[in-house]
This record gives sequence, C-alpha cells and structure tokens, in this order.
Amino acid sequence: MFDLEPAIAEWRQQMLAAGIKSPVPLEELEIHLREEIEHQMKSGLNEQEIFNSAVQKIGQAQVVQNEFKKVEATTKSMKSSLSFAAPWDAGVKLLTIFVSGILGYYILSFMHHRSQLSESDFLIGLVLPLCLLGLGLAFMVTSYAVDADGIMIRRLFWQRRIRRDDIVDVSVPSAICGRGIGLCGIWGFCGKSGFAYSNGLGFHIVAASGSAHRVVITRRHRLPIVISPSDSQAFIHAFNDNCLNAA
Repeated sequence: MFDLEPAIAEWRQQMLAAGIKSPVPLEELEIHLREEIEHQMKSGLNEQEIFNSAVQKIGQAQVVQNEFKKVEATTKSMKSSLSFAAPWDAGVKLLTIFVSGILGYYILSFMHHRSQLSESDFLIGLVLPLCLLGLGLAFMVTSYAVDADGIMIRRLFWQRRIRRDDIVDVSVPSAICGRGIGLCGIWGFCGKSGFAYSNGLGFHIVAASGSAHRVVITRRHRLPIVISPSDSQAFIHAFNDNCLNAA
C-alpha cells in the first residue's frame, strides 16, 4: 500500500543523490511539492497518482539539478562582474560643452536660413555637423566591466569584449604618461577614442573618457588598448582576482 511520507522521504534522497545538497533549496522544493500534493487532493486521484503528478510538475531530480546549476552559474557570473565608471576629466567636459554649443548654434542658424539655400546645400550643411555629433556619441565610452571572461568596454550604443585569453597584462606603466599623438578618432569631444602613437607604447588604441586613471591592456599579437576607469588600481585588482584566478 502506498504511503505518502515515505515516498516524500525517498524523493528527498533522490534529490540529494542528484547533487542538491544545500538545505535551503531542498526545503523549498519539498514545500512546493507538498503544496502541489495538497492542491491536487480534490482531483479524485489516489495518493500515489497525486504524488507522481506533483513530482512530474516539480521536476525530476536531474532536471531540477540542471536548473539549479544554471541559476548558480548565472548568479556567480553576476557577482563576479565588477563595473567601473568612465568619468570625463575637466578638459573633455569643457571641450564637449564648447563643441556641442557650436554645433547647436550652427544647426539652428542653418535651419533659420533654410529658405535661402538649395536643397543639396541644405542637406550637405546639415549632415556634416550631425555626423560629427553622431561620431562623438557612437564612440563615447560610458563604463568598463571586469568578469571571469575578460574586460568589457561599454560605449553609449555598443560594447566590445576583450577576451581573457587575449590579454597578456593589465597595468599602469609609466610609458603612457609620455606624450602621445592621436592619429584618428575623437580627442576631447565626448571622450578620447581612436588610434594613437607614443614612444612608450608605439601604435595603440585608445578607448578612454579622459587623460586620468589610465590603464593599458596588453594583448597577444594585437595593438594595446588604453582605457581610463574611475579607479585604475581597483580595476587592475579586479582583473587579477576575476581573470587570473579563474584561469
């Protein structure tokens, strides 16, 4: 004859055998199982059918364990991911405000004199400042993130991941303190991003929001990348803790 309590005890053993050893998840699952059994008591089925139906609804041991593993992996990834702001320095702020004011005045003035311009002249004159504004916003760095998979450079509309396996070193070398030459990109308007050259680094990529708190990401067989997290030392420690320890 079927006995409900021994059946629940055996179900608990199956869950333990599947690897659900933490008391809290197992207790929660048993509560849900008992609630489901109680809910089905009015269905007219016998206890064994009700128990089997409740187990099917809660999930078999291996299926439940797989779901728990997914949740734990996601939680671990979220906890280990650290974000760092990309603050503008005073120079970037002033230049961005100045250029934005000039562009705004130019666009408004251009719109005011639209009737005096041909259609082609109007479109050309309007597209150029809008393209400059769009370029600055598209490459503006908003923050950085470090997790077990590497480093993420976040921009306003898109982001770029630098894989852990591609990174040789993350440091604050004295070489980046020397003068560099921006070859192409944005240099002061909405940040500092593009290709550059310096005596210490040679050709490199800049994905920074300013000149302070610089950090260099040295990569395998690729150009180094210069970034500017809000706290350079904390950023390096986060990389060492998340990436090097996970390797």
